[in-house]
Order: sequence, then structure tokens, then C-alpha cells
Amino acid sequence: MATATKLNLNTTEKSVDISSEFPELGELGECEPCRFVLANSLTAAPDLLVFFSFYLTIYLLAHFLIFNNWTSKLRPEAASCLISYFHGSPAVFLAGKALLSDQNRGFASTNTTFQTLILDYSIAYFLMDLIHYLLFYPSDILFIAHHLATLFVFMTCRFVVFHGAYAVLMLLIIVEVTSFCQNTWTLACARRKDSEFADKSFKYTIDVEDHDDAKIVIFNKYYPIIDIKDSLSAEQLSELSKSCFGNLLKMLHFKFQHQRIHNLLIRQLKQPNSNEPWIGVRGVILKLG
Repeated sequence: MATATKLNLNTTEKSVDISSEFPELGELGECEPCRFVLANSLTAAPDLLVFFSFYLTIYLLAHFLIFNNWTSKLRPEAASCLISYFHGSPAVFLAGKALLSDQNRGFASTNTTFQTLILDYSIAYFLMDLIHYLLFYPSDILFIAHHLATLFVFMTCRFVVFHGAYAVLMLLIIVEVTSFCQNTWTLACARRKDSEFADKSFKYTIDVEDHDDAKIVIFNKYYPIIDIKDSLSAEQLSELSKSCFGNLLKMLHFKFQHQRIHNLLIRQLKQPNSNEPWIGVRGVILKLG
């Protein structure tokens, strides 16, 4: 009978004897790669459970206590934003520390203990938020697909290949660095009708009551390029063609939807940057600059 071997895991820095602890695995417990995978999965289970319980507790507190005076329509979204607060910014700082503390930096380097812990922290968040969307917004296919794809990448890195956390955490930093602002903006948009403080975060230049939306149509009598050519002399067209606008004359006929421009302009937001217009559309800021 083969002697059970202590397996030293580089990713968790723990020694786990799979063969002796789980004799029912038989020959599977003697397989070195299988023991490595099983040991990593077993050591991850407590961390995932703790982190998932952490997010679940925050979500329930937000839903039934913190935002209990909000409408039932807004409470789920607010609860989702709150758990995102506890994931986004902390994950950015923790991931940055994990990357800087790794001496073997590289996109294919072995996951360190600290990096593995952050992967567990993020996996627990995306699992909790995925459940939230499946319960309250099952038709939001885009977000559900995003969370499933993200979980696939994180869990593959964590439980299958045990490499690549350096690259994954670098992407996590890029994605989550603005999550605090996005969540604040989402909550402000949800409460701007009955909260003066929230309304200041989302203030239109033209009051919503004065918005006169124009119906967008594709049938119009405007021919911009033809009009330009008919309005200019041959000499002026020659000069225009030599300028930076020369390619404009080569454009084919297109439908110019001035109603869409009108609908965007009436949604300009009050903001400190005078060099670019900010437009608010369904809670999203469009910065044109």
C-alpha cells in the first residue's frame, strides 16, 4: 500500500493529507494533481463561506433595516449598491497590496496566499450579487451574463489552474476603481425625487418638468452634404476639400436625426467642468470632451 504523502501547497502554504483524511477517495486520493486540486478546494471552502456570509448579512441588513423606508422597488438596488461598496474599493486596495507584495510578478505566476484570499473575497461578492439579479432582475441578461463570465474567470484561476491571479487582480483594480462613484451616482439617481442632497448629485441644466422630448423619425428632407455642395462655389468647395473637413464632402448621404441631438442637449447636467458637456441619460453620465 502506498504511503500517504504530505502535500505542501504553494498557493495556501498549508499541508493537507488528502489520502488519510478522506480514505473513501481510494486511488483518487493517491493522484498528486488530484490531491492538489482537492486540497485547494477544501482550504477555500471556509474562506468562501465566511465571505459569502459577510455579504449576505450586509445585503439583508440593507434590505430590511438600512433602507427599510425606501420603496420596495428601490430597496433591492440599494442593497446591491451597499454590498458593492464593501467589495469595490476594499478589493482595489487589497489587490494592489497583493500585487506589490508578490516577488514573482508575472501574468502566468503562481497564485500567492494573499491573492487567493482576494479571489475568494471577490467570488463571494459576485455569487451574492448574481443571486440578487436572479431574484429581482431575472430579465437583465446583460448583468447576469457579466457575473457568470466573471465567476468563470475567477473560479478557473482559483480552483483549476492556480495561476494567473496577478493578471486577474490587475483587471479587477481597473474595473472596480470607479465603483464607489458609480454606486453613489446610482443611489443619488434613485433618491433624487425625494432627497435634496441626492438631487444635487444629479441636477439637470433644464428642469425635468420643462423637458420637451422630440419624436425621433428617420424620414426627413435634410441632405447635409448636398446642401453644403449647393451652397458653396467651386472655389470654396476646392478650399474646403483641402482643409481638415475635406473628407466630409466624400461622405454618402445619411439621415441626420436632429431630434436625437435635441433630446441629448436638454439632458445636460450642472457640473464643474465648463470644457465639456455632461449628459444624464437614465442615471448614466455621458461625458463629451
